[in-house]
Amino acid sequence: MSGFGNVIYLLLPAAGIQACYLDEHATQVMESAHAIFAPDQKDMSQKMRQLAIKEMMSSAYALDIIGKAQTDAKLMLDDLFAQVGITNVVTSFTSYTGDLPDSCK
Repeated sequence: MSGFGNVIYLLLPAAGIQACYLDEHATQVMESAHAIFAPDQKDMSQKMRQLAIKEMMSSAYALDIIGKAQTDAKLMLDDLFAQVGITNVVTSFTSYTGDLPDSCK
C-alpha cells in the first residue's frame, strides 16, 4: 500500500483456488451400471468423486470465479476505505499463476 496525494494504491496477491473438496458424507454414487469406469474397478466411487471435483473446477473457471473474487475484494476494500473518508483507491492484483492445491489435482 502506498499513497501519493489523495490516492491510495493497493497491490494485492491474485485470488486463487485454495482447496477442492467434496463432502464424502454428503455424497454418494447413486447409479454406476452405466458409468464410464469398468464395473470391476474397486475404487469406482472414489474415481467418480474425483471426476465430480474436476467438473466443479471446470465450472469454476467457466464462471470466472477468480475474477469475481477479485472484484468482490476490490468492492469491499473500497467500502472499507470510504468509511474512513478515503474515496480514491486504486486496487490492482498480481498475476494469477494458476497453481492449484493438491486437493484439486
